[in-house]
Amino acid sequence: AVKTTQSTWGHMGDSGMRIFRTVDGEARVFATKEQVQGFNCPYQMDAQGRSGTPAVANVYDLEVRPGDLLLAATDGVLDNLFDAEILDALQQPECQGHIEGGRMTEAAQWLGRVVQEAAHDTQRVTPFTKAAAEYGYDFPGGKVDDVTLVIVKVVEGT
Repeated sequence: AVKTTQSTWGHMGDSGMRIFRTVDGEARVFATKEQVQGFNCPYQMDAQGRSGTPAVANVYDLEVRPGDLLLAATDGVLDNLFDAEILDALQQPECQGHIEGGRMTEAAQWLGRVVQEAAHDTQRVTPFTKAAAEYGYDFPGGKVDDVTLVIVKVVEGT
């Protein structure tokens, strides 16, 4: 039996969280759902509560297990890389070395550089490109934006 722990996550707007897990050699991803009022118009918290308040945040009670990688990220990350690309980046030897060595800050910085490269690539198809097309906009290439992310590896407790 695999030990699991409950984890409660909350977010608002176009930030999001991911759980990357390997089950029987197959990678699986849990992704939160963004909250938007329309294309490129996310819910946001402000002092006046015009767009959103903590009461409307998406809240998830999730099971996590040792070996899971948890990612909390802004739209600067999630608009530029598909989940499969994030997983691929996390599995690259340099990033894996940071993760396995418990150097999560270095792993996050490494992933941030991957995101920045994608954001400055004017030819690539991105999640933002696909969302723009769904709303009738043509937005080729990456989207330069702030990039904030946290990576956590779940380890077995003592």
